Amino acid sequence: MTEKPSKKSVGVYGALLGLVAFFFFTDMFYINIRSGIDPYLDAWRMPHLVLLSGAALAALFVSIRLLLGSFGPLRGALLLGILSFYQGLTGYHYVTKTPFDFSVMAYNADIAFNTESLVIIYESIGELPLLFLAGYILLVSFWRPLRAAFFRSEPVAWRSLGSGSAAICLYLALTASGLAPHDELGQFLRSIVTFHRNADQYRFAEQYPAGTYPFVVTEAAPTTPARTPHIFLIEIESFNPRFIEKKSAAGQEIMPVFSGLIPQGLYVDHFYGNTVQSSKGQFATLFSLLPSIRQKEFIRHANNHFLSLAALLRDNGYTSWFVKAYKNVTFDNTGVFALKNGFDRAFSIHEVLKEGDTAHSWGWGIEDQLFYRRFFEHLDTRDEIVSRKKPLFVLLHTVMNHMKFNKTPQELRHIYPDPQDMAENFANTIHLSDQHLTIFFEEMKKRDYLKDSIVIITGDHGFTTAEHGYEHNELYYYEEFFRTPFLLIYPGVVAPQRIADIAYSQIDIAPTILDIIGLTPAKHHFRGQSMLHPKEPGRPVLLIQPYNGTFLGVVDYPMKYVRHVRTGEEFVYDLERDPQETDNIVATTDPSLIDRWRGLLRDIYLNQYLLETNQVWLK
Repeated sequence: MTEKPSKKSVGVYGALLGLVAFFFFTDMFYINIRSGIDPYLDAWRMPHLVLLSGAALAALFVSIRLLLGSFGPLRGALLLGILSFYQGLTGYHYVTKTPFDFSVMAYNADIAFNTESLVIIYESIGELPLLFLAGYILLVSFWRPLRAAFFRSEPVAWRSLGSGSAAICLYLALTASGLAPHDELGQFLRSIVTFHRNADQYRFAEQYPAGTYPFVVTEAAPTTPARTPHIFLIEIESFNPRFIEKKSAAGQEIMPVFSGLIPQGLYVDHFYGNTVQSSKGQFATLFSLLPSIRQKEFIRHANNHFLSLAALLRDNGYTSWFVKAYKNVTFDNTGVFALKNGFDRAFSIHEVLKEGDTAHSWGWGIEDQLFYRRFFEHLDTRDEIVSRKKPLFVLLHTVMNHMKFNKTPQELRHIYPDPQDMAENFANTIHLSDQHLTIFFEEMKKRDYLKDSIVIITGDHGFTTAEHGYEHNELYYYEEFFRTPFLLIYPGVVAPQRIADIAYSQIDIAPTILDIIGLTPAKHHFRGQSMLHPKEPGRPVLLIQPYNGTFLGVVDYPMKYVRHVRTGEEFVYDLERDPQETDNIVATTDPSLIDRWRGLLRDIYLNQYLLETNQVWLK
């Protein structure tokens, strides 16, 4: 005769399943109160998927209860750990409006315990999930059936092992099949699987075996520089161009300084960062190579061989500096990588700050105006530059406009004193960055030894300001994630020009600088082209969003094609007709065009293969 389960056992499992149901549906409601851009809002129109997602989570908890019956304390710790992690995933989804992707963790593990990173992690989760979690822990602690469900040890029978195994198999089946799309933990586990899946597109071994180096170009007529101006490359952190030549609702111009400089130089309306993070953007800029789809170049490929713009200039008489406004030049291994790849110096401006300067530090770091002042004062101490024995190439990376846009001091909120959303907070900080550019030019003009100078103002990457509802840069493929300004000023040499019908990107910066100074290296691996004298006018720009399942893009202006690697979903937009990217016209686009754009993604995969096999450059 089959033994009936005891009332105590029924009560324990009832309490466990009741907690899971309350936990799951509370979190579902929490996520679904977000704005209409979140596809999870459609969940209630598909109740079977909601129920299957809840059943999956219940199966997971029941399986742990059954399989680890004799390990009460361990089992309880595991269940509470899953609750805690799940709440963190839920909080991230609520804040970003997208499930958490494992790649965000994997690619940024090296900086996870940096103070600023921890603050961002906290802000990406929020307080409400922590309050929910505290409530669950109190329930488990004080409600006897739940306490028993989590912590009571008991012998594990064969029947329990069988039932527990069936439950875990059910969970894995629902997760793997995609039938539980509203299970945050399942979504995270699926992202781990896709992260580690080998990509067939990276396999170029037969076509490019070891020692091939297909990117290396040998020039027929190498030249030495015809001129040697100082070169200032200013990277304004998270520079979104939507605020250029724009006014606030009250009629105040947001970026009057930069907008006023545009007629003085070479300006590209459709300029792109090739990806969405600082070190990756710097890699594209300095090496004229596409950034990696996976991991960070300065860390993952720290021992690879490359030829940098800094190394080329150093070999032709320049001294090259990499100067960060952020306090830590080793962040993302930047300083070490820069010194290994052609820079004579790599340092943080904090090394030359004066007493009291840190009072002008908020958000992620020092104000731009102080960054510029202390940089020029330090420059005055370098005899080789002041005496013109060596021209200077310097990359100046600001930090004032880095996330934490809501941390702008009240007295510095000149555009929106009482900002109501992220875009208004961003407008305040980018307005300050714009104002402080005046300090840069004033300080440069004070110094006769800097009269012959190229000044480039661009961004390390774009940054979303909720144009499509998203406020975090690791999520999607829209223009605001990639677009950043580019302005080059070299009076008397580069005629003012505004390029409005051709798209360029960061990989084109180094070739443009070499073109201006007349330097043609005997060999190089630069993949970009000069914006002044392009060899292939209108060549498409390639974009890489390494997170959220990886989005790869092609801007064949005015057309833009994007492929989501994880799902295979494709998007096509006409940026001239539809600059807000509201109408995906992939279904009505000429198939031959789509095939062409798909083929261009091969360049991204080949670049990845060469990075991973260290076949970009042979010293």
